[in-house]
Amino acid sequence: MRPTLFALAGLCALIGCSDVRLHEAEVLVEEVFTQAEINQVDVLLVVDNSGSMAEEQDELADHFDLFIEWLSEARTDYHVGVTTTDLENDRGRLRGVPAWITPETPHAELAFASAVQVGTGGDSREQGLGSALEAFSASNLAGPNAGFLREGAALALIFVSDEDDSSAHHWSYYYDAFVELKRGQVPAAHGLVAVDEDSGEPADCWGPMGQADAGWGYVEIADATGGLAAPICSDDFAPIVERMGELLVPLVDRFELSRRPLPDTLELTVFIPGTPHFASGGVEVPPEGVDGELPWSVLEAGDRAWLQFTSPHSIPPEGTRLEVRYVH
Repeated sequence: MRPTLFALAGLCALIGCSDVRLHEAEVLVEEVFTQAEINQVDVLLVVDNSGSMAEEQDELADHFDLFIEWLSEARTDYHVGVTTTDLENDRGRLRGVPAWITPETPHAELAFASAVQVGTGGDSREQGLGSALEAFSASNLAGPNAGFLREGAALALIFVSDEDDSSAHHWSYYYDAFVELKRGQVPAAHGLVAVDEDSGEPADCWGPMGQADAGWGYVEIADATGGLAAPICSDDFAPIVERMGELLVPLVDRFELSRRPLPDTLELTVFIPGTPHFASGGVEVPPEGVDGELPWSVLEAGDRAWLQFTSPHSIPPEGTRLEVRYVH
């Protein structure tokens, strides 16, 4: 089993088969799922446009090719849009021409550079989380941002700021709002913010591009969604931008069952490609996971039920086969 499994929340699961057998008055259900890569992702970058961010914007502009490389190699249909942390003036509207970048955008590198170099005249009260949510307000989705957010696509949020978030609400409020926006799926949130390079914990820092204040809110929401919190004080954005691009190819954390299991009857066996158990009997995974990997639970709502992996940091990798057995 892989020691580390990263998640970006997504929206695709392939049910391979369902085999139902009767056991007296109960029904034994056996189902097989396959972890498949998603083919659509909407990426919103929220870039700080306060007075100290010119160099950081230039660094982002210089590394678009690394950022988009993983999406291109995975043949992912992507939308990449940019807004600012200036909620008072920009109010979540996407910047640049075109308003977002797709695999078909001509001269995409130039379009991205223009979009992320949002200037330094923005409000000094950086409201990244609030701006991100406002980008998906009814007025924006019916107006300047219409068409950016797609029903079947995963959503990823990337916050770039040398200050902590100053939005009106606690980060958890925005987490809940983003999950509701995506109908229960958890978007992946990443932050290029002030963190300690070794621990990844929020910390004030000083780098080649100046001083940055600890990005507490951005780090908290990144941790909650299995995202990456990377140091904005780094002297080289290239590996960070490349890693964020890799994490934009999301995986499924929830698989819908055909029936509701009786309590405590579900058994899970996983077959992960590249492991010794893939071609043999797989690995039986209890609800608490194995060595901290792949913890899961059964989520129920009305007549529906899902097998859900409960840690955004530990989701089955692409190609994993999941065999479940439960009594209905």
